[in-house]
Amino acid sequence: IKNSQASVILINHKSIIYGKYETEPTITDSYIKYLALKKDVNFEKSVKFYCDTALYFFEKGSYHLGLRILSNLAELDIQNPIYLRNLAYRVPHLNVAVLLFRQILQMRPEEPQSYRDLALSLISYANTLNETTRVKKGTYNTIELYT
Repeated sequence: IKNSQASVILINHKSIIYGKYETEPTITDSYIKYLALKKDVNFEKSVKFYCDTALYFFEKGSYHLGLRILSNLAELDIQNPIYLRNLAYRVPHLNVAVLLFRQILQMRPEEPQSYRDLALSLISYANTLNETTRVKKGTYNTIELYT
C-alpha cells in the first residue's frame, strides 16, 4: 500500500466508526451499538477502533463511557505495552497515565520511549498539581493569567 492509499484507508476507517454511532438517536443507543461492534472480528482486537470510539464519546461529552471504552484496551491484553501505551496517551486523568507509563517502563526498560513518556507524564502531573495548589492558595498574579 502506498502512503496516500494508507491515509485514505485510515480516514475511511474513522468515518465508518463515527458513522455507525452518528445514526443512533441517543448516547445510550450509541453505546449499545459499540457493544455490538466490539464483538465483530474486524474490530475486537483493533486499538484504533477503541481509541476512535472513546474519542467519539469524549466529543459527545460522555466521559464516563469514553473511559470505560478506553479501559477495554487494557482488557484485550494487559501485558501488551502497545495497548497500555495507547491507553496512557489518551486517558484524560494524568495520575492514571503516570501509573500506566510506570508499568510500561517495567515491561520495556530497554526502550528510551518508555523513559520519555513517563518523564513527560510526571512533569504534566506535577504542573497540574502546582497550578491547582496555586489556585487554592489564591497566589495567581494578574499578569500570569494573561501570559
